[in-house]
Amino acid sequence: MITILSDDVLKAGISIQDVVDYVLANGWEQQLHANENMLVFTGLLDDEGRAIPLILPKDDSFVDKDLRLTEAVYLLADIEERSSSDVIDSILKHSGEKQEIS
Repeated sequence: MITILSDDVLKAGISIQDVVDYVLANGWEQQLHANENMLVFTGLLDDEGRAIPLILPKDDSFVDKDLRLTEAVYLLADIEERSSSDVIDSILKHSGEKQEIS
């Protein structure tokens, strides 16, 4: 799969933690992984009954953070059948709501 970095994702300023919080709040489950620098989540099943993985670096310090965030947003948009802009807005809204509670 070839992914092109999305200006929308980069300009939104979302973090790895923002996406982690969003997916956990929306039914994704974190999976154990041998590489402690990777966060792996599974959500719905694909057409062959396999869990769809969403893979992120463990934090924002990794050089591939922007690419992985872009992939995550586009994967979520495809699964949720919404635009990437709508997913970004939902992630930011969820992050803002979480900060208000803290």
